[in-house]
Amino acid sequence: MMIDFHAHLRRDPQTKQYLIEEQLRDMQAHHLAYRVLSTFDGASMTAANSAVMDLHRQYPQIIPCAAINPKLDEAVEETHRVLSSGEVKIIELDSLECGYLPEKLELAINDVLAVCAQYQAVVKIFTGSTHRGAPDQWLKYFQRFPQLTFVLLHMGAGDFQYGTIDLCQENPNLMLETSVACEAPALQQALKRLAPERILFGSNFPDYFTELEIMKFNFYGLTEAQKQAIYAQNACRLLPNCFKAETEEIQ
Repeated sequence: MMIDFHAHLRRDPQTKQYLIEEQLRDMQAHHLAYRVLSTFDGASMTAANSAVMDLHRQYPQIIPCAAINPKLDEAVEETHRVLSSGEVKIIELDSLECGYLPEKLELAINDVLAVCAQYQAVVKIFTGSTHRGAPDQWLKYFQRFPQLTFVLLHMGAGDFQYGTIDLCQENPNLMLETSVACEAPALQQALKRLAPERILFGSNFPDYFTELEIMKFNFYGLTEAQKQAIYAQNACRLLPNCFKAETEEIQ
């Protein structure tokens, strides 16, 4: 079984229709049992998150992740809304996509994370690509909310991969998601210095190729058990209510 922990839903710029069919085709082609999906495309933050939640009801293999922009006045209210629904267990904070520096939005981010702590949500954090994606900007939040699990997307990408590994070693509430991480020595260091249980497979589809994101784990001497932990079991343990049948198999 494979679970893609990070992908984005696109919307046609003319028809405004969400392109769910390309997601389903890609999942079928690569034998993905589930895909965690979010979108920043929509008339509003609420509309975008509602679209992903609606798709989850139609396609249970789509696991909804709510994208929250702490620059907006309704960020805390929207976090309450999606998490209180019981359908959403993950939120995503992307300082590059939304255009902010985490240290300059401390009050808003604190309030959003406090709501996440209330609902025991998982928090995905964009890392990599310019100073807006520097993971150490989030350190005070990682330490302020030790009860939350933060998933560092793209493992710091090309700019911050080695420092991101250091952060994970120093902060036990962090996990790494591996899409976009294409520097082989950095990924090898992550696999060597961190337990496989700290790493999650993601594709960043449709911007990246799912097949290549899967294949890159074939070159590090991992056992099948270690691969299965990265591909699926870690996600199951992190979100047992999303993957009930599979979780029962691995306990």
